[in-house]
Amino acid sequence: MHSTTQDLPGTGGSGAAARLRAALATIRAGVNEALSTPTTCVEVGELGELIGELEAEKARTDALTLAWVRQAEAGDIGKTTGAATAAGGCAARSGCRRPRPPPPSAWPGTWTVRSP
Repeated sequence: MHSTTQDLPGTGGSGAAARLRAALATIRAGVNEALSTPTTCVEVGELGELIGELEAEKARTDALTLAWVRQAEAGDIGKTTGAATAAGGCAARSGCRRPRPPPPSAWPGTWTVRSP
């Protein structure tokens, strides 16, 4: 989504949040459409291409999330949310909990060196 008008940096812009919410609504609608579209008739090669495109968009949304978190932390979000970090505040509001990583013994391609 691209706008031909810009708000001044640091002003917050009266329409900035509305434009961001509209962009998220567009993303949400697209994901809902993709989820509701059957893939049983899609050829394997095409499905592979689609998966690659989806992964690229996922990386872009991760980058967007990081940019927003960085901006929120620069604005000292802890004062308004009480969270130590922006990511912690966002996770608390959304009910999201970061999964615990597997132990090193479960990592693929790892081994244990035993002393004699």
